[in-house]
Amino acid sequence: MSNDKPNIIKILGIGLGLPSAILSTFFVIYYLIESDVIPAYLGLLILVVTVVYFFYLMIRFTKNKS
Repeated sequence: MSNDKPNIIKILGIGLGLPSAILSTFFVIYYLIESDVIPAYLGLLILVVTVVYFFYLMIRFTKNKS
């Protein structure tokens, strides 16, 4: 049980940080698209990659039982 506790805390931290990361990424991408720095498809791709990476981290820490 004590070995699982740090992993649970890491997963909880990532899970709580997910909404703020998505929101901040969205606003930065929105600003870049409105300023014509990047195209819309690239902004969407960056947002999707960010969300998928957060879920990957959650799954990785769940399966890590060391």
